[in-house]
Amino acid sequence: MNRTKIDWADYTWNPVTGCRHGCPYCYAEKQSRRFSGDVRLNISSAKRWRDTDLFVLDEPMDAPNGRHIAFPYGFHPTLHRYRLDTLQQFKTGVNVFVCSMADLFGDWVPDEWIQAVMDACAKFPQNNYLFLTKNPVRYGKLEAKGLLPHGPNYWYGTTITRMAERDRLQALQDLPGGTRRFISIEPILEPIFLCLMPDTGTIPLVDWIIVGPETGNRKGRVKPNRDEITTIVEEAQRSKVPIFLKSKLAPIMGGDLIQEFPQELQVHRHTKHPLRDGRCSFCKREMPKKAMTALLSREKRGAAAYAIGYACPDCYAKFTASIDADEPVKGFEHHE
Repeated sequence: MNRTKIDWADYTWNPVTGCRHGCPYCYAEKQSRRFSGDVRLNISSAKRWRDTDLFVLDEPMDAPNGRHIAFPYGFHPTLHRYRLDTLQQFKTGVNVFVCSMADLFGDWVPDEWIQAVMDACAKFPQNNYLFLTKNPVRYGKLEAKGLLPHGPNYWYGTTITRMAERDRLQALQDLPGGTRRFISIEPILEPIFLCLMPDTGTIPLVDWIIVGPETGNRKGRVKPNRDEITTIVEEAQRSKVPIFLKSKLAPIMGGDLIQEFPQELQVHRHTKHPLRDGRCSFCKREMPKKAMTALLSREKRGAAAYAIGYACPDCYAKFTASIDADEPVKGFEHHE
């Protein structure tokens, strides 16, 4: 269970890792291979799931230096049984992104693995659980088997990166009424027109939209432009659907970075501490802390100063300029 830099969730939880979609832009695959150790050596002694090419870890695997190997089998689908009970650390509710390093609903994932994950979630109903897949048809198959739990704290989402994937919305619509549905548009590989309102009725197709750019710096990386993002924002606003633009879009959107949460998730959302968050306290842009200026405070003269946030170079320049300016800089108003 890890505190996450993903700004629409509090924690990521990965009882299942690995994926077979083969997306060229996948950050999870790159991350898993980085922290895998010697995959060929690890697999040579691996426990397999019922004579398949899937793997099971009952206990963490340690490297020679004693540290846990997070992904000893690389990006091969793996059930980490020892992680199933780690939700117990939270006494109050948090927003949990389930299986950020996998597609839990890929066709290769056994029903038994999904059932084990859902059983673990059911033990701690104070949390919100957010699931994201590129195979939302699997939701319907599990629903037919009675294996898909429902309730205000279960959020089922799908990823859309181009218009050809818009039909995934139908798979969400086929779920029972009252199901919490959301979409993640990340990365934006081409202009997308969602059409969130059905021809009849006044209920939009989803309850939330997340938008973000491609992560990483791979060759051929697709960078969205402002018009593509604005089109999605305007459709969300027409349909009255909350929309969350990830902080990495700040260089494109500037002060128009909208970060809305549905009410159920807003109640549970934990404010990330500025000292751990790695982003500017003003514009919310992510960057290394060493590239920013620490904002210090003290209770009284002579008392020890402590950091309350960080400012990127641009925002720090505006902030300091606003202190002596005759006309305050918008967003940096100074009060005596």
